[in-house]
Amino acid sequence: MSAESLAIPRTLGRWDLVLLKIVAIVNINNVPPVAVYGWASLGLWALAFVMFFVPEAIAVLTLARRHPGEGGIYLLARDLGPAIAIAGVVSIAWYLLVTGAVLTLVPVERLGVIQGVMQAVGAGASAARAGWIVVPLALVMGVATGGAASAWFAGSSRIPFVAGLSSALPSALGRVHPRWHSPHVALVTCAVLAAGSSIVPRRRFASA
Repeated sequence: MSAESLAIPRTLGRWDLVLLKIVAIVNINNVPPVAVYGWASLGLWALAFVMFFVPEAIAVLTLARRHPGEGGIYLLARDLGPAIAIAGVVSIAWYLLVTGAVLTLVPVERLGVIQGVMQAVGAGASAARAGWIVVPLALVMGVATGGAASAWFAGSSRIPFVAGLSSALPSALGRVHPRWHSPHVALVTCAVLAAGSSIVPRRRFASA
């Protein structure tokens, strides 16, 4: 099945890529596990930026220049470079600011790995005498977490989808839903594999 028959748009704007990159990198649930190390965690974020984001950006730009019509993002490298730079700066600034806010509001010895952000929200709301805001923010965070999980899940399913199109994996994985135009076979396959991988270790540990 060709790209033309799927009617896939071949152009993404610079700000489209900026938003996609930020959504892929920024996750508020990543803050507490790092913030528990105290103010040194700010250095850890900077190190992660240098060791992960910069090499990844170089790889993306290199592939864009060598294969400008492949890889799913049909955009010239001159537009891709600024988008990656903007998204990188915004993402690292966001992590540094949120981590600093959490550490300011909650003592490190009381900071939880999972509930750290809500601890900071509760402390800030209490100091501002706006305790009513905690529940709405908790609901928003729940929706945001579900959306982030959905985005990652939908993105990972595109790998077997493309592999099915290129016959690297069974061609059924490359099927597109006739109504919703989504790779439904690849999505269901990833869902089954993810569910299986999350259940098997629990059974093994429970029986040990």
